[in-house]
Amino acid sequence: MHPSKPKVLIVDDVEANLVALEALLGDLDCELIRAADGNQALKLLLKNEFAVMLLDVQMPIMDGFEVARYAREHPTTRDTPIIFLTAMHSTEDSMLRGYGSGAVDFLLKPINAHVLRGKVRVFLELFTQRRRLQDEINAHKKTLEALQDANAALRHFTDAASHDLKAPVRAMRGFLDALAMEVGETLPPQALDYLQRSVKAGERMDSLLDSLLSYARLQRNQATTVVRFSALLDQLRADLREELARAGATLKAEPELPLIQGDPDRFYQLFQNLVTNAIKFRRTDVPLEVSVSAERYPAEALFCVADNGIGIDPKHQSRIFQAFFRSDTQGKYKGSGLGLAICQQVVEQHRGRIWVESQLGEGSRFYFSLPLS
Repeated sequence: MHPSKPKVLIVDDVEANLVALEALLGDLDCELIRAADGNQALKLLLKNEFAVMLLDVQMPIMDGFEVARYAREHPTTRDTPIIFLTAMHSTEDSMLRGYGSGAVDFLLKPINAHVLRGKVRVFLELFTQRRRLQDEINAHKKTLEALQDANAALRHFTDAASHDLKAPVRAMRGFLDALAMEVGETLPPQALDYLQRSVKAGERMDSLLDSLLSYARLQRNQATTVVRFSALLDQLRADLREELARAGATLKAEPELPLIQGDPDRFYQLFQNLVTNAIKFRRTDVPLEVSVSAERYPAEALFCVADNGIGIDPKHQSRIFQAFFRSDTQGKYKGSGLGLAICQQVVEQHRGRIWVESQLGEGSRFYFSLPLS
């Protein structure tokens, strides 16, 4: 906040003119500051922020045109509005010289009081509004900095917690696996059921921690390079060879997909999540087919990852990109509820958008747009 009144600089080498200006402007909500010559005016400009300067043209040593020119050349004073006050007959040359030196207006002496007060009032209002806007901007900056600090702390906590939890979960799963191998066959049915449930719970916890780590890593600075999606999908197909084989699934892609500027690791994660989701939510009566295609437009490429899986209920489609949302309320399918949230983050970090079109029993088509390199 700025409790002080906006300042108006009046510059004239004649004392009587300064007194007259103070009388005309005295009841305005501002602080009037005098300068008796150009040098004094420039010194005051450097020390204060003025809503407007009323500048006499005819002064000895340094006239008003020179004062305006020097003021415009200095970065801290170049934006101060200047109104020239002159008793000279207004010629085209003098007007051009005045505006060329940085004036926003000319007023001829004797000054019309109503015109002068009206113009000064306008600049006072503009100055007050600009100051208020700057205060709001500064407040928003502080809020943003606080949010960024909180977000950074949360990312650090998530990353550290996920790493720290991985070790005990891994140990727990190891002991459970060893227990199942050594004494599993000797356990009564109820105890064996408890053991199997514990193993599955450990697997879910491990999967959730992996997803949390992936989600946390998205908040770090991303790499930027030209990404060749055709090569990226070849690598993904090789990495998922066993999962695709077990599901009897095929992953096809257009041979020449558009080149995109971005982070290859994050794009890999995007496609990996979409393809593994398709494998997870496949139909049992038909072989799974996943295809990747793209359409080129002048400024962007529109990608589509399509499958012939079980589809998504339209009532859930507006929420599936929310973190931890699961449409499978009965726990039939494994997952953390973060896969599609990660996909959305990756796309939005690359200045794109993502959405889905799907019907139950008819598969899904995930579309996302990305700016072309």
